[in-house]
Amino acid sequence: MTLEESEERLLEKAQEEERIYNWIKAASLYSRAIDLYLDKKLVEKAAENYKNLGYAHSRAADTVDTVEEYINQIKCAFKAYREAKKLFKQFGNISAELECEAEIFYTNGFLAASDTEGKSAYRQAIKLFNESSKIYSKLDDKESFARVLCRVASASQLFTSYNISQEEYTRVVLHGIESAEKAWEISKKIGNIQILSESLNIEVMIPFNRVSFKRNDYFRELMKKILGKCNESMAIIDNLDDPHALNLVYSVTGVFNCVFGYQFIEDE
Repeated sequence: MTLEESEERLLEKAQEEERIYNWIKAASLYSRAIDLYLDKKLVEKAAENYKNLGYAHSRAADTVDTVEEYINQIKCAFKAYREAKKLFKQFGNISAELECEAEIFYTNGFLAASDTEGKSAYRQAIKLFNESSKIYSKLDDKESFARVLCRVASASQLFTSYNISQEEYTRVVLHGIESAEKAWEISKKIGNIQILSESLNIEVMIPFNRVSFKRNDYFRELMKKILGKCNESMAIIDNLDDPHALNLVYSVTGVFNCVFGYQFIEDE
């Protein structure tokens, strides 16, 4: 077996582990593949897989049982994104470099020691994800564009959980919703179920931090629109074998029907 074949097999196995949401095992396999790529000085492939490694560690953080394990996974994600950023910079991939830098700030937000530190991290993450998304859009890289728009929305949702001015809150919420909407539309067209389900989930979550829904016609119409997207998303993923996507779409649809009924239906 050649070195390249062994690298490919490690990546195949990592993706198999991702499909069953065994993120810690996937991270271990990505680490082994990266070592082989670095030995061969295949910097671009190493960079791509450092980014994959960062994502695997960030997802692994949600699967562990203790605070210590959670912090360790977040720190590992930070280190992986930092290495990816460094390597992407070496060969001039600006969009990926900005994306990884944004992920560094996003990841750091989970370990923020104060509200000021947390707000600063997510504000910077939003800025950098936006810059990266514009470049991906110009390159017509639809999957990367949708992925990063979804991250804009996710960072916006986390940022608006902090105590910020009403003006900034409104601006970030509207931009976050717009980003999630675009990500959903693109992912539907290209058939990326992961981005479709995650963007729908984030679009639903963004307005919940500080909005008074009753007698708010804008959010009434927005919620009706999202309910339509929930039903459309269910039809798309219904026969697919992706438990995480199914969980996100079905849970969002159930919650949103309950919220809409409670907030807006008075006489039925």
